[in-house]
This record gives sequence, structure tokens and C-alpha cells, in this order.
Amino acid sequence: VKSFNADYRVPIEKRGSEVRLQHLNGRIKPFLLRRTKEQVATELPPKTEIIHWVELSDGQRDVYETVRVAMDKKVRDEIA
Repeated sequence: VKSFNADYRVPIEKRGSEVRLQHLNGRIKPFLLRRTKEQVATELPPKTEIIHWVELSDGQRDVYETVRVAMDKKVRDEIA
């Protein structure tokens, strides 16, 4: 884990090293199979989505908003 972080994670995430990213992509490419559901499981029906709107109570809304703001900040900090 330490060598991976030193060799790839830090240079890619913190320094934006395109060379290290390309090197990592080259090393993992033989192990990744990109297939769609249509190629693998043709017997499955199409995806179904059901949207169900709910009203939050004041307490639920406060908790939701607190978590949402905290996670938004965490993601933005990681990106920066």
C-alpha cells in the first residue's frame, strides 16, 4: 500500500502527474474487462426506475442538510 501511494496515488492525485496516470492505466488495462449488460446478460429486462418523492420532517431535513454540506466540503477539499 505504501509503495502504491508513493508511486501512483500521490503523484496522480496531489501533483496531477499525467505520466504516472498513463503508466498505471497501462499496468491495469489487461485486467479490466469493459462489457455492457447487453453483452453479458441478454436475458435481463431493461432497467426500470421508480422515482418516489418523500417529504422530510424538519429534523430529518436538518440532518440531511448537515450531512450534505459536510460531504460537499469533503469532496471539494479532495478535488482541490
